[in-house]
Amino acid sequence: QAGLRLNAFDGSILHTFKEPTWIFPNLNEISPYITNTLLFIEDRNLLNPLKPSHNPAVEWDRFLKATNDLVLKKVFGHRDVPGGSTLATQIEKFRHSPDGLTLKPIQKITQMGSASLRAYQHSLDTLEARKGIALDYINSVPLAALPGYGEVFGLGDGLWAYYGEDPKKLNDLLKMPVDPENPSILLEQAKAYKEVLSLFLAHRRPTEYLMENPSILEEQVSKYLPLLFQEGIIPYPLFAAALETKITHRRLQILGRE
Repeated sequence: QAGLRLNAFDGSILHTFKEPTWIFPNLNEISPYITNTLLFIEDRNLLNPLKPSHNPAVEWDRFLKATNDLVLKKVFGHRDVPGGSTLATQIEKFRHSPDGLTLKPIQKITQMGSASLRAYQHSLDTLEARKGIALDYINSVPLAALPGYGEVFGLGDGLWAYYGEDPKKLNDLLKMPVDPENPSILLEQAKAYKEVLSLFLAHRRPTEYLMENPSILEEQVSKYLPLLFQEGIIPYPLFAAALETKITHRRLQILGRE
């Protein structure tokens, strides 16, 4: 967080501002449903305890596949190219690349080198550094901007800006056991989970997904829910309830487009 605080002569606070406004202070305090969903979407090996010296900046399988798909797209066209970036390199891109974009191969190599140096800065055992990467990403992922609000950074501010959710209450809700015998709480959990999932997916094209055409984001959420259930990230009751739960972008509520 960065910001501004103005104090009066007697030490009282006249004005304070922080960006992001709300952050998760510790990865262990975040619901596993939130953390595991992010890792499933973006970087499945990041927190693998069996790889103590894992370099979080490099996933060669993903990188080579993305490079191969990019070459095929150049030759044949009309081909989707999945991202080859890990969470560590994405953070470098968000913070240091012009407009948060990777436009040249040298920029990607620079991001990988910088993220690698940062990961091994204190130890060859990178697990704690990797936990820090996950936490930093959750707290700082860019999520476009809302008129009257400004730029949105981090899951916490995104939940408030786009869905009117208190991030602490939502996190506490998702830390509760999923109980199909308590349908009212289950529906609240399903709605909360879909909101989190939508924001993790939206970062790929945040302006389009969150501002211009949220219906496309809803389609992406619907595609991912079965995968998350099949991989054991979420239990069946939460999956089934999420399929029946609709989430509404707060901006659309304000505009009367529910």
